[in-house]
Amino acid sequence: MHGLQPLELRKVLNAYARRGVFRSLSETHSNAGVTFRFQWLWNTPFTMTLDPKGALIFKSVLRGVERGSAIESGVKQFLHDCQSEERVAHRRLDRRSVGVSYSNRGSAGTLRFRIKDGDMENGAKKAVQVVNEIFVDYLSTHHPSYLVEHFRVSED
Repeated sequence: MHGLQPLELRKVLNAYARRGVFRSLSETHSNAGVTFRFQWLWNTPFTMTLDPKGALIFKSVLRGVERGSAIESGVKQFLHDCQSEERVAHRRLDRRSVGVSYSNRGSAGTLRFRIKDGDMENGAKKAVQVVNEIFVDYLSTHHPSYLVEHFRVSED
């Protein structure tokens, strides 16, 4: 892992914390990389790890999502659409700079953002943007009961 990457990532996450987007931001280091923990959407704890290969991983970010479910299929399609040339440029994931993948083990969906061009600052911002859109746009619109059940979001 390049020495500057954790510093660039820390800078981005601290900026979100200063603006009040994230709360209780903390950082730990291990052989698995640098892990940041914070309270975010609906005051829910989130974990983002910068692994030694430079990927940003939101492990088990979609708890309770079964393999082959409509939610899983929809999230995969949403991620595909995020990379579409038809998407507005400032909201698009450019495949040349940031790749995204979804995996699901034991009904806990994990998102992995691979920063391809070394621009951790931009990659981190794009990763946070996409995760936010998954919850606030896609899940809120298409699967609100999932948010009620797993994130204690009000049904109103």
